[in-house]
Amino acid sequence: MDNKTCTKCKITKPNSEFGKRTIASDGLQTWCKDCKREHYMSNQEKISKQGKERRRKNPEKNAEKCKEWRTKNPDYAKAYMKEWLKENKEYKAKMDREYQLAHPEEKKARQRRYSQKYAQRLVDKNRNYRRTPKGKAVSSTSAHRRRVNGKNTPEEQSKISKWMMRILAKPTFKCYYCEGTFSTRTKFILHFDHIVALNKEGRNVIENYCVACRSCNSRKHTESATNFRNSQSGQMILGVI
Repeated sequence: MDNKTCTKCKITKPNSEFGKRTIASDGLQTWCKDCKREHYMSNQEKISKQGKERRRKNPEKNAEKCKEWRTKNPDYAKAYMKEWLKENKEYKAKMDREYQLAHPEEKKARQRRYSQKYAQRLVDKNRNYRRTPKGKAVSSTSAHRRRVNGKNTPEEQSKISKWMMRILAKPTFKCYYCEGTFSTRTKFILHFDHIVALNKEGRNVIENYCVACRSCNSRKHTESATNFRNSQSGQMILGVI
């Protein structure tokens, strides 16, 4: 038989108008594709909720089915994932951060495997980066920082470390540049900065350290503290920040 009657609309249609159903005697669904589509559009929210609940109760079975589908449709799965990642960058980044924090050892192992597998690629990438203007500046700053740290006495290093620990133990801190108050419990918001940048011949001593928020420290770069604070005040008056 090349035709079949839909049990919903009672219209006889070609078999190509019916979806597959392996457990049926003829291998086809009882409703035609048009009726299935109309039913889904009319009950989209309810069907979606039922599907989420079913996947929540059977995570292993759902994962197995997804893996099987990706194996059978590699090109479509790759294109779909590429499009999904493009539309959900922030969500993906957030989920990755949470997973990495929950599995630090696995993260280290994965990074180690990647470094071993692509060792030459990473060497070439770093070499090319150091040839760029930004790379040269970073290398110069790092070299200067190493020279400065080498001149520090153990007592000075200990004094700086203890000062940083006291700052981190407080519930809040005040930014040296914008004078805003922030919580030390917020991740990545607190930065320790040199008032006079190291590549501007600043010293790595406790008197040259300050506490800054991430926003100010990211914009300051190697600008002098006085000029940067004055520019911040002007921007706040104008309502730029």
